[in-house]
Amino acid sequence: MRLRINSFDAEPLLASVFCFIERSRESFRGVMDYLARRYRVVAKALPMLNALGLSVLRNYLLLDYIVYESCGLSVERYNCLRKWLIRILVYEYVFRKIGFNRIERFLGKTGISRECLEETRKFDYNASLMRRRLVDRLSIRYSIPKWIINYIWENKLVQDERELEELVKALHGPQPTWIRVNLLKTSRDRLVKVLEEHGVVVEKDPLLPDMLLVLEGREKLSRLREYRDGLFVFQNRATALVAHVLEPRRGEVVYDLCSAPGGKAFHIASITGCKSYIVGVDISRRRIETMSNLSEKLGATKCVEPVGADVLKPPFNKKAKYIVLDPDCTSIGRIGHSPEIRLWITPVDIARMVKLQEKLLEKAVWLGARGARIVYSTCTITLEENEGVVSRVLGKYSMLRLVEPRIPLGVPGIGLRETRRLYPHLHRSIGFFLALLELRG
Repeated sequence: MRLRINSFDAEPLLASVFCFIERSRESFRGVMDYLARRYRVVAKALPMLNALGLSVLRNYLLLDYIVYESCGLSVERYNCLRKWLIRILVYEYVFRKIGFNRIERFLGKTGISRECLEETRKFDYNASLMRRRLVDRLSIRYSIPKWIINYIWENKLVQDERELEELVKALHGPQPTWIRVNLLKTSRDRLVKVLEEHGVVVEKDPLLPDMLLVLEGREKLSRLREYRDGLFVFQNRATALVAHVLEPRRGEVVYDLCSAPGGKAFHIASITGCKSYIVGVDISRRRIETMSNLSEKLGATKCVEPVGADVLKPPFNKKAKYIVLDPDCTSIGRIGHSPEIRLWITPVDIARMVKLQEKLLEKAVWLGARGARIVYSTCTITLEENEGVVSRVLGKYSMLRLVEPRIPLGVPGIGLRETRRLYPHLHRSIGFFLALLELRG
C-alpha cells in the first residue's frame, strides 16, 4: 500500500486517504487500520478520524450540493485533494459547527473563499431539496448514486415512495452494530453478563441464538479484553444467517469458498464445536494471512484450514456435504457500513460480477457430494446477481433444487420464493440475499 503520511492534520490526512481509496478501491477502514499500525499518532486519533471520515463519505453528494447551491462552485471540477479537502471543511463547518479559526488554516489550499464557506452554513439545504424530484432528492440527501435508487424503484424492490425513502435512508447508514458470540470460548448468557458489567447494553436476537444487537456502549467493544481474547466478533445479522441455514453436521467437511477473512468459516466452527473440518478458500493471500491470525485468536486452528487458491481451480477434488459461497459482488447492501463503495460502483459492475458469480456457483455444485447443501449468498440487492444467478444455475443442473430455510428471517426472493432477501429498513441488517440449494442423490 503506497500511502505516506507527512503530517498529522486530520483534514489533509483524510483528503489523501480518500484520494487513495478512490484510485485503489480499498476499504476506508482497512486503510485507516493500516495507517494506525504504522503511525502511533494516527492510532491515538483513530476513533475521531474514522468518525469524521465515514461521515464525510456518507454525505459527499450532499456536501457538493451545498457548495454548488451556495457558491456556484462545482466541487468535482477540482483536483482530487482539493475536492476532498473542500468536502471535509464544509462538513466540519456546516454539520459539526467547527469554528472558522480551525478551518482557516486549510482554506487557502482549497481555492474557495471565506465568504463562500460562510454561505454554506446559511444555506437551507432541506428546503431546497424539497423542490427536487424524488429520486434526485433522495440521491443528494443520502449521497447514494442516483442509478441505485432508480434501480430499486424500477425493479419494484419496494412497494411505494414512502418505503423507497425508508430503504434509501437505511442504506445510507450508519447501521446497527451486531456481535456474534464465539461459542468455542463462552456462551451467549455469560457474555451478556460480562458486557453488562462493562456498561455495554445488548439485546438477544430472537431468531439467531448466538447473535447480540448492541444498544449502548458500541465504542467500548473493540477495547475490551473479551474482544481481544476472541469471545466475540463483529458480524452482521445477515451474514450470520448463512451458517445457521447451512445446518452443518459435526464430523463433516465444509467448504467455505471466497472465504477470507473467514467470518462464516469461524461461525461454522463455533456452532459445530470445532467438530467439523472447514476449508476456507480465497484467492487473496493477504486476506488468507488475516484469516490465519484470526483462527488462533478464536480458538479454531484445529478445525479451520485457510487455503490460498483460486476457487475456480481448487487444489483438491474431494466432494463435500456442506458448501458456502459468498462471492465478490457489487456490495450495494453494505454501502451504509462501507460508504466508500458508492464512490466507484456503476451498473457496468453488475454484469461483470454476474459472469464470475455464475462460474463460482457452478464450481460449488461440482464440489458437492450427493445430498450436499449449498448456501449461495451476496451482500447486494440486484436481481441479476441474486435470483438471476441462482435461476440460471438451477436450469443447468436437474439434480439441483431450492430448499426453503427453516429460520423465518428475511422476505421471499423475487420470482424464487424459497430464497431470502434481507433489507436494512426491515431486518436491522445490511442488504443481503441467500439461497439454500440441495444436490439430490
